[in-house]
Amino acid sequence: MVADRVAVSTRSHLPEEQGWRWTSEGAGGYEMEPVNDLPRGTTSRPQSQGGCAKVSQDYELERIIKHYSNFVQFPIDLNGKALNTVQAIWSRSKKEIKEEEYDQFYQYISHDTEKPLCKLHFTADAPLSIQALLFIPRAQSGKRGGITDQSGSGSVLPEDSDSA
Repeated sequence: MVADRVAVSTRSHLPEEQGWRWTSEGAGGYEMEPVNDLPRGTTSRPQSQGGCAKVSQDYELERIIKHYSNFVQFPIDLNGKALNTVQAIWSRSKKEIKEEEYDQFYQYISHDTEKPLCKLHFTADAPLSIQALLFIPRAQSGKRGGITDQSGSGSVLPEDSDSA
């Protein structure tokens, strides 16, 4: 645990539900207590005594939250600033997504400057609900997991090549 102590306060959207505060010092246990007059939603408050100065900086918290929670469907704010602004477009209907949105999403997740060569937006609902979005890049790049020759030149080996 990065912080010395974490306090999480939460209350359901249902008006009659009780609010709760969960606290932990990361030693394998936690405490929960009911809390009155909490607004709807969840607030997390990490508390540190100085051992984690880098992580306690807003820019570092923002980087971590965006890295691990960018596609969470619920809003995540840090000091009033919305952090998870990129939508999980694979969970939306294909009919409501424009090609520009697919291209922008691809460029965001791939760090590519080009549009994808093609895409497959797949949804199945029986027996499991599956939503998937597959992009094929325009160019092969060794850093995207391509199989390259051992010389390091970046040349792609044919699938039937004997590279012994």
